[in-house]
This record gives sequence, C-alpha cells and structure tokens, in this order.
Amino acid sequence: MALVTVQRSPSIGNSPQSSVSATDDTCPDSGAGGSLDDDDTTKNGRSLSECYFAGKGAAVVLPQHHDRLPPSPAVPALPSAGSDIQYHLQSMFYLLRPEETLKMAVKLESVHAGRTRYLVVVSRLGRQGTEESCLLGIDCNHATTVGLVLKVLADTAITLDGDGGFSVSVCGRQHIFKPVSVQAMWSALQTLHKVSGKAREHNYFLGGLTHDWVSYYEGCITSDRSCLNEWHAMDSLESRRPPSPDSVRHKPIEREETERLIRSTLKEIMMSVDLDEVTSKQVRSKLEESLDVDLGEFKSFIDEEMLVILGQMDEATEIFPQSTWAPSGTRQTSKNSIRTASATS
Repeated sequence: MALVTVQRSPSIGNSPQSSVSATDDTCPDSGAGGSLDDDDTTKNGRSLSECYFAGKGAAVVLPQHHDRLPPSPAVPALPSAGSDIQYHLQSMFYLLRPEETLKMAVKLESVHAGRTRYLVVVSRLGRQGTEESCLLGIDCNHATTVGLVLKVLADTAITLDGDGGFSVSVCGRQHIFKPVSVQAMWSALQTLHKVSGKAREHNYFLGGLTHDWVSYYEGCITSDRSCLNEWHAMDSLESRRPPSPDSVRHKPIEREETERLIRSTLKEIMMSVDLDEVTSKQVRSKLEESLDVDLGEFKSFIDEEMLVILGQMDEATEIFPQSTWAPSGTRQTSKNSIRTASATS
C-alpha cells in the first residue's frame, strides 16, 4: 500500500509534478485506496489536498469534513515512470466541483488494449441535507473525460454477472462493470451497497427533488464514441443464464458434492494468490485446472463464494446494519441488493 496525497486545488507555483506525492511502498499501476482527512489547510481552514491509501485496482474514500477550494481546470501530465493511479486521481478531482466528494474509484477491464477506465462514486449533500450519490464512468486516456453518468436511486439493484463482474440497474438502465481484480470488485460492492442503501433509506426516485446537481456531470460527457459504446455495451447476457431446472433436479446430489468441492478448493486458491492482482476469471481458471473440470455452469455460484470467502478474510467493517461484518453469504448479499445472475434471471 502507499499513502498518496492528491492536490485538490494547486496553489500558485505548484507544478503538476509536485501536486501529487507518495510515501511508503508505492504499488505500480495501483487502482487506489481509502481517504483520510488532511491537515494541510489554508489559513481559513479549507483543505488543499486529500490523502488516499492506494492499493491496486480500487479506491475507497472516507468522507471529508473540510471545505475545499474550487479545482483547477489543468490536468497534470503523466510521468515517464511510476504509478499512474496518482495522476488519474488528480485528473478526476479536476472534473469535480468543490461541493462533491470522490467516494470510490475502481479500475475496470476494457476490451480495448491500452484503454484505462474507472467506475467512480461521487457524493454530496443535497438540498434536503441528506447524502446523494451518482456513478461516473471516467476514461483516463489522452485526456480524462466522463463517459457515463448514473444517479443512485431507491430502485438501484446490483447483480453479480457470474463472469467476474457485476451489473448496476436503475430506472430501466443496466450497465456492466468488470473490475480488474477480485479485491477491486469487493471494494466496489462495499461502497455501492452503502450508497444504494442510503438511496433506499431516503426513497430517492427519478423526477424527485434530489440529484439536481447530477445534471452538471451529464453535461460533461465528452468521451469519444468508442468509449461511449463500451460504457453502454451489454455483452454476452445470454451466457449468464442459469442451468435449466431439469438439469439441476436430475443431479442434486452430484451438484451438492461439486459445490462442496468448489468451496474448499476455492478458499485454498484465494489464500494463495494476490487478490489485488488476479481477476475472478483467473481464479475460476485456476479452480478448473485444480479440479480438472469445466465449471461453466457454476459461474454464479463461484462468484457468490468468492464474496463469502472475502467476507471471512476481511477485517470487521460497519457495512451492514446490526452487524460488524462484511457480506458473508448469498442470503446477506441478496437482502442488501447484491444479487446473483441466477437470482434475477
């Protein structure tokens, strides 16, 4: 992990190279981490920078409590060496207004080689004094641009796609996201649960008095057509259909035995790999290689079990009401609007 300081509003004389600094062990091509309140403030108490614990593939941000100065429109140039995530975070902040907070940034896979994409959660206090959130799809290539904007409303549903990613559905719109690692997906689901839970708690709905600030970002969609097409792609939905009821009904004992074997072997694999580096697909491939069997019809089950194991491996959190633990089973994740493809098909 690395402690990364991102300059929210560069002061006079600050160069792009000095606006981002890192300490501890910087991870190459990191995807981000958690934010802390910064003591670096101006004389009137406004924060000039924000700090992140940077890991590979995901950025989980704690709420800020300081007022911040408006961001500069300039985007710092990437260095020839070092971690790109520091500069991607910096350029993302230049897209935000001072009233908004970057809660999370998760690096996503792309079908195009060399393309860098992030799913970002942005939040702010609305006119009712409650927290409102939206999702931004941000492209960090020759320029940092917005390619997707989704309001987080009460009907927001998060569904595991059974193929190493998840879909977010809201107001009839559905989008698929595939984080670059198992740990990144875990971080994304935790944050998405939090913000969607608040949306349900306050009953945010389309056409209501909330989320009027999101129109600013809708007007900032400037990614090129190829990037926009990728944000709106709905790939291989048919491949995520569950096995037919007959096939399950005729082989209940065999399926149960296979699932037990998957559980025990999957945990051994996940304990032996770097979860910041491997994708769900790679874990499933290792599992198939270890068991010497095609597990195509168990994709959704394997994704569920990965979350169960991650919940057992993770430290205690305050994600779910009346519990200090992260999601550790299908029943819990379903109750908290994290569903599986088979549960919603």
